[in-house]
Amino acid sequence: MRPVEDIRVRVEEISGARLDRRVPEPATHDEVAHLARTMNAMLDRLSASAERQRRFVADASHELRGPLARIRSELEADIAHPATADLPATHRSVLAEALNLQRLVADLLLLARGDRGRARRRAARSGGPG
Repeated sequence: MRPVEDIRVRVEEISGARLDRRVPEPATHDEVAHLARTMNAMLDRLSASAERQRRFVADASHELRGPLARIRSELEADIAHPATADLPATHRSVLAEALNLQRLVADLLLLARGDRGRARRRAARSGGPG
C-alpha cells in the first residue's frame, strides 16, 4: 500500500498554483501504476489548460488596455485644457472606443460560452457532470 500512500501525499500537495507536480509512478504494471499514469495525464491536461487560460487572459487584458488608454487620455486632455477642448470630437471618439470595448467584451463572453458548451458536450459524452 506504500505506492498508494505516496500518490495520496503528492496529490495533497498539488494545487492550481502547483500544477507542475506529478504523482510518483510505481515501476509495476498493476492498477496502482495505471492509476498514477492516468492521474499524471490528467495533470498534464490541467496544466496545459491553465497555461492557455493565462495566455488568453493576458491577451484579452492587452486588447482592453488600448481603448481604455485612449479614452482616458482624451478625457484627461479635455479636463487639463478646457479652453481648447473639442467636446463633440471627444464624444465621438469616446463613443467609438466604447463601441470597440463593447465588441471586445461580447467576443470574450462568446468565447466563454463556447468553452462552457464544449465542456458540457464532453461531459455528456463521457457520462460525467457538465
